[in-house]
Amino acid sequence: MYKPKGKDKRSPPLDDASFLHALQVSDSFFPTGMVTLSHALEAFVDEEKISAEDDFEELLEDYLCHQIGVTDSIALANAHRAAVQGDLQDIVRIDWMLSAMKLVKESKDSSIKSGRSMLTVCDRLTSDPIILQLKREVEQERSPGNYAVVLGVLSSVLGIPCKQAILMELSSFAVSFLGAALRLGRLNYLQVQETLQRITATMVIVADENMGKTIQEMRSFAPSIDIMGMKHQRAEKRLFIS
Repeated sequence: MYKPKGKDKRSPPLDDASFLHALQVSDSFFPTGMVTLSHALEAFVDEEKISAEDDFEELLEDYLCHQIGVTDSIALANAHRAAVQGDLQDIVRIDWMLSAMKLVKESKDSSIKSGRSMLTVCDRLTSDPIILQLKREVEQERSPGNYAVVLGVLSSVLGIPCKQAILMELSSFAVSFLGAALRLGRLNYLQVQETLQRITATMVIVADENMGKTIQEMRSFAPSIDIMGMKHQRAEKRLFIS
């Protein structure tokens, strides 16, 4: 079991208001469209690549450690830092770099759709200029609007520290992934909660390992996940959009 080594000075504790903001933004009720995504899990199930409860947990760990953590989480952390500096140009650069890392069209489209959905409500949550400037850049097609980048900027202006913002992203992904498994009838609600409990340590490790990395350190090597994503986008019948 992972145990943090002392207090991380880069990630101060949340104050009460920021904690409530974090709950609001990371809740499945927040309109990001994550409920419509299976992240290629539907293709894994259709081709009977996974079946047992342990298979779902192992696949989720692969996503977190070899794809989401080393791409989206790094982009989020860098966007968060750029927002603190008010550097819109750097945020836009990070946004385009993250898009370039997403090889599967469904994955890229879903990331942008979720990010843009988040941007539609950001001006109801804050009047901070940096997030409103990013919204304008996205609306004018000068920036893609990836979910991780938007979440990083929005978290920064809402007072949510970088590490907690990454944990929000990882947790939201895990809930979306396991929610798809639930709706596909492969896990029950108790198994989903048990898996979320066990995967907590992995999410903390992934956040710690990636929050300090530069945008040039983004990488992604998960060929089986990418292949299933490509197969899913060609499927004739689909319950999920990814």
